[in-house]
Amino acid sequence: MNMNKYLLSAFGALALIACSSEELPEPSAGSGAESQQSAEMAGEIVVKFDPAVSNMLDELGLAKTRSGAPATRSGIPSVDELLDLLGDCELERVFPVDERTEEKAREAGLHLWYVVRFSENYSVDEVVARFSRLGEVQTATPNRTIQRAYRTDRKAIPLTKEMISRARTRTDGANGYENTPGFATQEEWEQYCPLEKAALDYFVYNAGSPNGPIEGGIPIFSSGNEYAPAAGFPGAADYCVSVNAIAADFTVSTFSNYGTGSDISAPGGDQDYYYEFYDDDHRIGSVGCILSTMPPHVSEGTGYGYMEGTSMACPHVSGVAALGLSYAAKLRKHFTAAEFRKLLVESATPIDEYLVGNKFYYHYVVDLGTTYYKSIPLSQYAGKSGGLVNARALLDAVADRTNGTKVSFPNIYLAIGEENAVTETPARYFDNGESLSYTIRITDSTIASCAFSEDDKSVVFTGLKEGATSATITSSDNQTHSFNITVRKSANGSGWL
Repeated sequence: MNMNKYLLSAFGALALIACSSEELPEPSAGSGAESQQSAEMAGEIVVKFDPAVSNMLDELGLAKTRSGAPATRSGIPSVDELLDLLGDCELERVFPVDERTEEKAREAGLHLWYVVRFSENYSVDEVVARFSRLGEVQTATPNRTIQRAYRTDRKAIPLTKEMISRARTRTDGANGYENTPGFATQEEWEQYCPLEKAALDYFVYNAGSPNGPIEGGIPIFSSGNEYAPAAGFPGAADYCVSVNAIAADFTVSTFSNYGTGSDISAPGGDQDYYYEFYDDDHRIGSVGCILSTMPPHVSEGTGYGYMEGTSMACPHVSGVAALGLSYAAKLRKHFTAAEFRKLLVESATPIDEYLVGNKFYYHYVVDLGTTYYKSIPLSQYAGKSGGLVNARALLDAVADRTNGTKVSFPNIYLAIGEENAVTETPARYFDNGESLSYTIRITDSTIASCAFSEDDKSVVFTGLKEGATSATITSSDNQTHSFNITVRKSANGSGWL
């Protein structure tokens, strides 16, 4: 995949004298008490530095802090002065260094994101505000945790007056869950979760290969369990796939989000719907749930358990998507991310015919069992939940000759010398390629040469002199692909200077 070198911009002297010399306000009493971290590092925020100071971060070696202890200084005077005032701070790069992808990560600006950890003496809001005032910091935000999308309310938790009140004040058509999926718009989500957006952007635009089964990434998320008429973010973002949950009879689960931003549905369980299946200890059984992996300490050592939620539905869709891409690779077919996303959603089985009448259920409350028999009009879900993911239909769509394109042997870009040789595997680009042998002809053999490995499974190209030449590769069953070889004095994987 193409990689361009990251260009560092210059920065002015005023950036180095940001207002970090002012005194911090007195620490907020009791701030950080709810953090799960140790008392020494109770607070945590995420910052994105300005590209202009990237070289200063590199000079201090912060890019490699993932392989060792976190750093305590950034090398940026104004930032370090603030860290001194906070006391007991650590900085660590969010995205670890991987030499194979570092250039592309820098191109996307991922190397500028850092976690800043600090003691519990100051609140997250105070530290975010302070970092936001520095000219060398583009973004400062709390390090938000990902919301769980499985039903955590099934754990044995104390029954509160608030829970009882919430159950008693429900009206028909509502099921007692808070009817909001979080952020109201994609713009709002992007504003408050810039790190999530940066990571997803990198995946969407850099995953896959122009010579493989897919070019680009397809993020697949659960829609959320708030019974809201809109999917939660990031799944509701226009480049993601948002998955709703359905019960065994194809009706939408009583907890599942639906509507705006929803794309597709999959089995997610519905214990409230199967309300009659629980034992004398008020433990609802496996009926109406999804068998899932679980930590041994909460599953009596088996590593499995029954759960429900849109997080149970989402892996069904991810698995079917992976199966479809595996089949595309077998057929030597190529899709863009947009093309494959369209096939995944449109191959789903319609479920609107099941969304008629009312759905009756009991909301389960710990220690009280099933309470308050309720109903939901299923018509509210019609046309708003997507179809049921269908593996067979997706595989048929992948095989359809009108969908996607056949892969072909890629163009080769390399620099002069054996140390810059490029290796390719011909079988990846030919039908039944593993059982074939190959012959390569290079039009101008003074520019590049090639040699097959001892097992004939791969071919190594070596640049001899600067220039370009055409070439062909022919399989033993007479399939022929044409490609070009470009040699530079100095080049990366894309052939650019």
